[in-house]
Amino acid sequence: MKGQSKTASVAESLINIAVGIGVGFVSNVIVLPMYGYAVTLSHAAGMTVIFTVISFARSYMLRRWFNWMHLKEARALTLSGVILLDRWFGLSYARWLTLPRVLMVQMPPLWQGKMAGLLDEFDGIFPKWLPEGQYCEVGLRGAKGRMHKIPDHLCEFRCAGVARAVQEGPSL
Repeated sequence: MKGQSKTASVAESLINIAVGIGVGFVSNVIVLPMYGYAVTLSHAAGMTVIFTVISFARSYMLRRWFNWMHLKEARALTLSGVILLDRWFGLSYARWLTLPRVLMVQMPPLWQGKMAGLLDEFDGIFPKWLPEGQYCEVGLRGAKGRMHKIPDHLCEFRCAGVARAVQEGPSL
C-alpha cells in the first residue's frame, strides 16, 4: 500500500496556501482595523507572507504525519509478512473463496459497494486469470470428502430488476 507522495503533499499544501493568501490578506485589511490596529496594504501583505509560510509548514507537516500514520496502520495489518487474508483462510486446504450471490446482495449497500470495488480492482489486476471460454463450477464437500447438493436457498437467486439494473448501471 502506498500513501500520498511528498510531491502530492507539496501540491496539496500549495493549493491550500494559494487560497489562504487571498483570504488572509483580505482578513488582515478588514479585521485588524476593527480591533484598533492601523494596517497599511504593505503591512497586510507582509503579515500575509509570514502567516503563509507558517501555514505551509503546518499543512505540509500535518499531511506527512497523517500519511505516516496511514502507512503505519497499513503495515500493522500485515503481520510479520503474513497477509491477513492468509490468516483468515488459516490452515485449511481451501484454494478458493466462493460467496453465494444470494447472501452478498443482502449485505448493507455500503458493504456491497466496497465488495464491487474490490472485485473491479481484482479484475483490473488479473483481467484474464481464467482462459477464454472456460469457467469454474462450485461444489460442496462434506467432512468425509463426499459431494453434497448445495442448498437451494443458496442457489436460487431471483431478483426483479437485477438484469435491468446491471444493463443501466448505477444511478447517482
